[in-house]
Amino acid sequence: MKTTLRSLALVAGCGLGLLAFPQLGRSQGFYLNGNAGVSIAEDVDLDRFLISTPGAKLKLDPGPQFSVAGGYNINAWLGVQAETGFMVNRIKNLGRSGDDDNYLSHMPLLVSVVLRYDQPDCKWVPSLGVGAGGDISLLALDHVRAPNGTVVDGSDGSAVFAWQAFAGLRYKFHPNMSVGGGYKFFSAGGATWNVEDTSGGIESGTARVHSVVVDFTWNY
Repeated sequence: MKTTLRSLALVAGCGLGLLAFPQLGRSQGFYLNGNAGVSIAEDVDLDRFLISTPGAKLKLDPGPQFSVAGGYNINAWLGVQAETGFMVNRIKNLGRSGDDDNYLSHMPLLVSVVLRYDQPDCKWVPSLGVGAGGDISLLALDHVRAPNGTVVDGSDGSAVFAWQAFAGLRYKFHPNMSVGGGYKFFSAGGATWNVEDTSGGIESGTARVHSVVVDFTWNY
């Protein structure tokens, strides 16, 4: 976490230094961004499922991803934004059959620093960014039998630290609007859930999700 915070401070400090160049101040203003795509989640360590389960993992199917962000472009190179959304991945190795509704979902709330190249004489806008904040990790289980024989049915959320890194390329088809695509990496800390007050709890390791998205940005 300390390394991530130091990186954020370095990026922000370098970006703020660009304010010394007055010719870059022509791209200031607020913007809205929305993106949607597919989330591909890595296996997540399942440290505890009512009893200790060393070596166990949650295996996850690809699922939908959507996010919306509001931000402010300080100049042609630097912006800051607040972002939220959801990622939903079905758990494929729990339950009695492939039709069971077992999911691990994420609802992040992140603040990011965005670096981009946005010039009036170029319609293409490459960008990259890093952000940090929190995440609500939501576990939903459909009558899953735990290793100790208990049937677990229900859902619970856990608030954890999260961070992300992303990169993309947009095309300006209008002076105030652009469309594009990108890649996002998301990481949320280990979570603890108590589904329907189950004794012993459920604990996981770090969750990591890779997303490929298309997006739309409106500057105003």
